[in-house]
Amino acid sequence: MAAKPHKFTDLSIGTAALIDQFADSVMVVAPDNTVVYVNPAFERATGYTRDEVIGRSPTMLNAVALPPEVQDEMWGKLSAGEPFRFIFTRRRKDGAEYDEGTIISPICDESGKPRWFLTIGRAIRDSRHTFDTFRLVADNSPAAIYVVQGDAVAFINDEFQRVTGHQPAQIIGEPWWNIVVEDDRAAARQAFDSVEDRNIVPHEHRILNHNGDVRWMLSTMRPAMFSGLGGIIGKAVVGTLIDITDRKQTEQQLKQAFSLYFATVESTTDGIVVVDLNGRIVGNNTRFIDLWRFAVRSLLGLEVAQLAPTMIAQLKDPEGFKRAFGDIFALQSSDEKRVLEMADGRVFELNSKLQMIEGAVAGRVWSFRDVTEQRNAEMKLLQMASFDSLTGLLNRRSFQEKMDSALATEGRDGQRSAVLLLDIDHFKDINDSLGHEAGDEVIVQLAAHLAEHLTGGIVSRFGGDEFAVFLTDVTPQMAHEVAERLLATIGRRGFRAAGARLPLTVSIGVACYPVDGRSVRELLSRADLAMYEAKAAGRNAIHVYTPKLESKGKIQFRRDWQNRLRTAVEEDGLALYAQPVVDLETGEVTRHQLTYRLRKGQGSWIAARELRAIAHQMGLNHRIDRWQIGEALRVLQQLQEHDQPTALSLTLDGRDLTDPEMLEFLRRSVHDAAIDPAYLIIVIEGTEALNDLRGQQFVDAIRAIGCRIAIGDLGGSHAVFHQLPGLPLDFMNIGPTFISGVATSSVDQELVRLFVRMARVLHIETVADGVADEAARNVLKSLGVGCGIGPVFGRARPVTALLKAATHSEPRAA
Repeated sequence: MAAKPHKFTDLSIGTAALIDQFADSVMVVAPDNTVVYVNPAFERATGYTRDEVIGRSPTMLNAVALPPEVQDEMWGKLSAGEPFRFIFTRRRKDGAEYDEGTIISPICDESGKPRWFLTIGRAIRDSRHTFDTFRLVADNSPAAIYVVQGDAVAFINDEFQRVTGHQPAQIIGEPWWNIVVEDDRAAARQAFDSVEDRNIVPHEHRILNHNGDVRWMLSTMRPAMFSGLGGIIGKAVVGTLIDITDRKQTEQQLKQAFSLYFATVESTTDGIVVVDLNGRIVGNNTRFIDLWRFAVRSLLGLEVAQLAPTMIAQLKDPEGFKRAFGDIFALQSSDEKRVLEMADGRVFELNSKLQMIEGAVAGRVWSFRDVTEQRNAEMKLLQMASFDSLTGLLNRRSFQEKMDSALATEGRDGQRSAVLLLDIDHFKDINDSLGHEAGDEVIVQLAAHLAEHLTGGIVSRFGGDEFAVFLTDVTPQMAHEVAERLLATIGRRGFRAAGARLPLTVSIGVACYPVDGRSVRELLSRADLAMYEAKAAGRNAIHVYTPKLESKGKIQFRRDWQNRLRTAVEEDGLALYAQPVVDLETGEVTRHQLTYRLRKGQGSWIAARELRAIAHQMGLNHRIDRWQIGEALRVLQQLQEHDQPTALSLTLDGRDLTDPEMLEFLRRSVHDAAIDPAYLIIVIEGTEALNDLRGQQFVDAIRAIGCRIAIGDLGGSHAVFHQLPGLPLDFMNIGPTFISGVATSSVDQELVRLFVRMARVLHIETVADGVADEAARNVLKSLGVGCGIGPVFGRARPVTALLKAATHSEPRAA
């Protein structure tokens, strides 16, 4: 018949397996005085099997009833949380009796109340011999025997000499406590003094053997009356010593195992509860109580059904949890993992596992983890991947995906649709005159206006000051009417920024499905052409695509910008700027980030972030990037000449990574400049290019040249995280998307913390881009970010200022 599973359910499988290996007999007794666990050594010692003992009283083993005073002493010590030591006379299953040196230790819960009583015992052989056989067998006894008369040792046997290493000449006639460790002598003498007629006193103490080593002994003392034994006459005390050093070590290991178990369970951030097969709680940690906000601090012995109302009342979907709970508790599956949404917005991750002891199911372990912050961070990442961070509208990629899905449906159903592209007129004038923050205010207000007036359409911000609208089930005439209403309502609405009321107009291009195109690419391209035609017509206008636009508006627009940018590059129309990158720990400037601007006229400039999109559309981004590289190397040469080398980082368009000529240009330029390439840091944006094998090969080649590599603005690309472990990067720039709100947003803080952890694993330095104030700086420093760049450290200045400072600096000592 298979063994019944014992119910000592707080033991892990590893701990139970450890106890089963003990050579000493181990028995665990519940507070109701029933046995709940015995190890194989117990079975060998008593002849009883585990099934015959579990559930019965341990008194079944006693051959002699304990005297009342011994029972009182035992329960008094155990109730006080102290161990009790005694020599029990046991009766085996076959009726044979034997003495057992035993220690009973209470195992208490967090309130100090005993939960179990742990009994560890070892048989003491030959300790019941009578005086008539004492002399005959003493020297052959496996026990170390000694006789004390008065306070002096009168006799020791051979085993005593072997155990202690002390010869008779060294100890006979000397005080018996000389070999007891000094710290244990007072207790040992007190035990000796308590020996009375027909009373047995067990006591544990340490001795020093002849080598000075400390050994633990179980000393059993009893009174004796001698009529003559080598000069011993009258009352004496006979004692036996059992070396229990191994047992004490086992006991210590067991206590450490229990201590480690409880400490581990209490220190985890998961709320843990252990339930037996009857649905009764047999263990839990404090975190479980705190997570579920129970009023009581102890749940031991309660049934799960008693807690269910409190738990269910906190859930967003109580009925769903009831069904899940019933399925799991019915043991229909061994492991279960679910997500629980709480009514107050918290999110718990539930894990449930069967508790197995010796291959048998003993109950279930439930753990609850608060993953609210993690879920919020994941939602923000998902939000960033699909939505524009400034306005909350769909971004270009998500808009195109929804548009593509809608066109597939409309193609089957024969419906018509239209796309509108809107561009704010003279938007750069707002940025130049009032600043980019004012420009952002206008963008946000226009986004809200479009969302309010186009509830039936799909609205997106494409970037900069450009918006897109997709209308379904509309004719070209209906689409034109929608555009007219938008033009009118935008003109009437009062937009405000920087405390001023701003008149705002837009130019709108319209392309219709299926007459103007059947794919997303065709419709957007043709709506773009129509929008440029509306601008050419004087702005604040609507234009519907016609085929003749293919050879008109945008071609001229592209030609104008091509000439303008080409002239700027060739005739010094671009200016290089430098902004300091600061170590958040020390406050020192570690390098400078380079950027560029285009002179617009009369002292005004167009910043790089506005130029980059235009340059890409015109196919001129590679010319500007080559200009940047040349200028950066020129600055590094001059800094090196003045013995003031400073690392410079410059941003390349990610699409340059697939340009076969760019790598050769960079390699040749660095070689010709004769500078240390480690001072040139290449920042790569447009990280979708990293998905391409050629892009990754380009990164490897840059490192081979000796330049260092940074990935730019993690806030702008979600998929790039999967490529990071395979790229040889030096720096990771965390973009303003996360940094702008990090001082007040716990979600942004958690995301930044995740990026820092990832960077540490990959041995990459983190740089926070867009640090606006000291509050953000302090938070980023506490999160472990390495460096920062932003207004709090200084704005971008012409690179000539950097060169001028180097020229007037003292040369560095060699």
